[in-house]
Amino acid sequence: MTILGIPQAIAALERRVIAAKIAESIAAKAGGEVVAADMKAHAPRDKGTMADSIIVQVEGDTAHVGPTVPYARFPNFGTRYQSAQPFASDAADESEGPVEAAMAAIFKIAMR
Repeated sequence: MTILGIPQAIAALERRVIAAKIAESIAAKAGGEVVAADMKAHAPRDKGTMADSIIVQVEGDTAHVGPTVPYARFPNFGTRYQSAQPFASDAADESEGPVEAAMAAIFKIAMR
C-alpha cells in the first residue's frame, strides 16, 4: 500500500506550528491591551497619573500588565487607613472573556 501526500501534510503542519509561534506574542499583546483598557477605566483617579502609567509588556507568549507608579499597590489592595479599590485585580478577572476573544481572533488569522 502506498500513501500519497505525507510530506505535504507534514510540511503543512510545520507551517502551522511556525505561524502559531509567531502569533503567540501578538496574541499576548492583544490580550494584554484588553486588560490594560479595563484597568485604566477602573483605576482610581486623583490626578490620573496611575491610569496613565498602565502599560503592557510582552515577553515571549506572556503579557505583563500594570501600572508603573510605585504606589499602585496601596489603592489596589488597600491599607489599614484606606479600603481597597481593586482596579487591577478586577480588570484581570472581568476581562477574561474579551481577552480570550482577542487572542482567538489573532490565532484564527494566523492559522489561515
